[in-house]
Amino acid sequence: MTGQPGTDTDNPNAQSLLQIILDISRSLISLSPDQIDEGIDDALKAIGEFVRADRVCIFRFSPDGQEMSNTHEWCGRDTEPQMHTLQGIATSDFPWFYEKISRGEVVHVPDVFQLPPEATAERTRWEAQNIRSLISIPIVCRDTLAGFIGFDAVSAIRPWPEEIITLLKVVGEILASALEGKHSIELLKESEGRYKALFENANDAIFLLRENTFVDCNNEALRMFGCAKDEIIGQPPFKLFPPTQPDGKNSKEKALKKIYAALFGYQQRFEWQHCCLDGTPLDTEISLNRVELGGKTFVQAIIRDITKQKIAEAALKESEEKYRSIFENAVDGMFQTTPDGRYISANPSLAKMYGYDSAEELTAAITDLRKKYVDPEDRDRLKASIEEKGYVEGFETQMFRKDGTKMWISMTARAVRDESGDIVCYEGTSIDITARKEMEQLLERERETFYGILHKAPFGAALIGKDGRYIFVNPEFTSLTGYTIEDIPTGKEWFNKAYPDEKYRHYVIEEWKKDIGSRGIIKNFTIACKDGIAKEFEIRTAFLDDGQAVMMLVDITEQKRMEAARRESEDYLKTIFNYMPTGMIIIDPEDHTIVDVNSTAASMIKADVMSIVGKECHNYICPTERNQCPITDLGKTIDNSERLIKAADGQMISVVKTVIPISVKGHRYLLESFIDITERKQFEQTLKESEEKYRSLFEGSRDAIYIAASDGQLVDANQAFLDLFGYTREEIIHSNAKQAYASVKDQKIFKQAIQEKGSIRDFAIQLRKKDGTIMDCLLSVTTKRGDDGNIIEYNGIVRDISAYKKAQEMIHYMAYHDPLTGLPNRVLFNDRLDMALARAQRSGKKVAVMMLDIDKFKSINDKWGHETGDKLLKSVADRIGHVLRKSDTIARMGGDEFLVIVPETERPEDVATVAQKILGVFQIPFDCNSFKQSSSTSIGVAMYPKDGDNSEVLIRCADIAMYSAKAKGGNSFCIYTPEIESKQ
Repeated sequence: MTGQPGTDTDNPNAQSLLQIILDISRSLISLSPDQIDEGIDDALKAIGEFVRADRVCIFRFSPDGQEMSNTHEWCGRDTEPQMHTLQGIATSDFPWFYEKISRGEVVHVPDVFQLPPEATAERTRWEAQNIRSLISIPIVCRDTLAGFIGFDAVSAIRPWPEEIITLLKVVGEILASALEGKHSIELLKESEGRYKALFENANDAIFLLRENTFVDCNNEALRMFGCAKDEIIGQPPFKLFPPTQPDGKNSKEKALKKIYAALFGYQQRFEWQHCCLDGTPLDTEISLNRVELGGKTFVQAIIRDITKQKIAEAALKESEEKYRSIFENAVDGMFQTTPDGRYISANPSLAKMYGYDSAEELTAAITDLRKKYVDPEDRDRLKASIEEKGYVEGFETQMFRKDGTKMWISMTARAVRDESGDIVCYEGTSIDITARKEMEQLLERERETFYGILHKAPFGAALIGKDGRYIFVNPEFTSLTGYTIEDIPTGKEWFNKAYPDEKYRHYVIEEWKKDIGSRGIIKNFTIACKDGIAKEFEIRTAFLDDGQAVMMLVDITEQKRMEAARRESEDYLKTIFNYMPTGMIIIDPEDHTIVDVNSTAASMIKADVMSIVGKECHNYICPTERNQCPITDLGKTIDNSERLIKAADGQMISVVKTVIPISVKGHRYLLESFIDITERKQFEQTLKESEEKYRSLFEGSRDAIYIAASDGQLVDANQAFLDLFGYTREEIIHSNAKQAYASVKDQKIFKQAIQEKGSIRDFAIQLRKKDGTIMDCLLSVTTKRGDDGNIIEYNGIVRDISAYKKAQEMIHYMAYHDPLTGLPNRVLFNDRLDMALARAQRSGKKVAVMMLDIDKFKSINDKWGHETGDKLLKSVADRIGHVLRKSDTIARMGGDEFLVIVPETERPEDVATVAQKILGVFQIPFDCNSFKQSSSTSIGVAMYPKDGDNSEVLIRCADIAMYSAKAKGGNSFCIYTPEIESKQ
């Protein structure tokens, strides 16, 4: 074609190789993903035999570029295969080679023995492999270097001509496209299987609804509602509802409103009463979300059984209503929090401080107090200080308000511990000190900001004073030029050293003078660095209001070199254009006119070359994206993306299109190449729809879900997992599931169970959050095994049941203790007395049972009120507890009556001593709110086995003796005798 860019190759070897490349391209495009590897091996054989190579191989780089491995290999006759030994090779062992190939250069070594000195490492290794000559062609997938194709000559030195090397680059593009397509499909298949397994093994029931009808559900849904899949698919959700909900509203009408809201994109979360197919009622928590699958709209329903949770919540609520402290009118913010960072209670002042309308809103919104700290480690320091000293005073930290703004607070808090010394909660006060802190920080920020910006700038920067002296140079300035502030104290020193040639220095100074009156100057100059190397720099100078100036340097040496290399590469395009097996078109970017087109492109467009040339490119290429060309309209320098081509008959064809700028005979053109991927797109779409379905279920689940490799390294996790354990998504990729185990024992039990059964469900275990908090969990895990039967992946679901367990423990505690004093109640007292009597029967020792009450307690109650009476009872219980032994037991029976067990006594005198100690605690008046209250007690004592051999008889005898002491005026004790009872 006269006047058009192109090439005319008469070399018969080049023409034959082009035909082979064309055959390979057609073959790979038509192969299925499972056949790609075999097709690549056939391609290596065909190319290797033609160019007379002894070995042809493909190496793939690891994602971080640190290693390379041989994935495909063809060997000629008498050449030993080496693929099995060339795995996981460090790229740092080939520094000269890796630098070139990573820049996208073809590495051609005609004679290994003639390599330059900087390639000594490569020469040593290649000689050990008996390699005499080699060519390596880079493989680039989606603008990323993925590997290279190597052609080795072993039997003799064999340099290859440039026209052959040029065509071998085309082989690299074709194989890159094939490998990329195969990799994409493998990822989709793997993702589909992964999320499908998570869907089927989720702990929550999951349904998909379309047009108010169930279209799919998981195994947990069938188990929860007691039905088979054919009993529920195709049925409306109302089949699982009672006629009305607990609020009296019609179930069907209320459900339809929720479903329609979800369809309009409003996520719905609410509690609901279901019924199983057999009519059993079921309390649940539901999340409704709109999902798009395969172009269709569905409602995804995630249902959790909360029947047990409801029972526990009711019990806790009843308990909390009895003992909640009143502190609503405090001026300072007051709070109680759990050690893991949840508010137990807060007053209105604290809520107002954080920007909430009420304390209830505050406690509901903040479930992890650590997230409210601007520096979460301050929370850790606060906890450590409280645990060490028992309290903190004036602890200053920065917190987030409800609206995201920051405030400074001063906190005073103490630890509240239980009988065993474990911390139950923290309680204290908070004061807003934001105004004071802001004043302190204002001056510091202004001083540091300017130097901080220059110090961390990614370009060289120098601050120059009004007198021309250099005040500061940043680390990047020294890294680029080698000069420190000591080397260039003045502008004169800088010009003399940076521009040592007098003539060039004069030119630079004159260029500066041209723009010296402007606010900013941008120039490109060649600077002599301290090590003598000359570099091209873009130099920008900005003049500040105070007369100082900032000079900024950007190294453009490599950019200039790349521009020169790009001009040379234009000649290669002329050679291969007309013979490429991929569609190629050359376009004038000024008016988007097609200048030239190869036969492959003409065949895809279904028109002859002459009818295409001269037309606007958008007639055929990206017809719906006029004025959106990535190069001419959007300012990109290269484009590699999936696009549409419109054939002459109107058919739309999916292609992978690459656009790069080229220069032909001094004129700028755009070279567009493309490969038909219609079949691949259809296959990918099918896989994508399936993957989207299970990915949406994975991300929407309220259970914490994770995926881990066989060594425990976390591969993926949903948002619920991140929220539960306190990790960010970036931290997950560097975390291992093993670090979450609270104990080595639990880890061993889990590992043994998973090895024996292949999966586990609701495995009770303690796990550790990122901040060290231990939580009780239920763990369900399934495994994925490789062809050899070994586990290659774990799919796990974690459910936090800490709150449920704590509720159960609280209910158990309340069943055996007096709510006012915290002492054992009658049930626990009788249990301990029975055990003490059993031990005494075996040892032959005695047991004393004491009954006491407070003298004239009723008159105290009547005079001062029940609040004062309650205060007196708690003080009495506390004092008596301090004078008894650890082995003794004091219990409250109700009213003002107390019982004491003194086990393993030898003599009556020992019991009398205990009674005297109890009488002694009443000698000091008790602090009852705003006044001191004097009081006394009457004590009755019964002895085992003298007075009885069971708890009922002993308590009765102690009661009789107590009333005898009271009849004598109180403030005394009496030991039971039959004579006392006969007198009564």
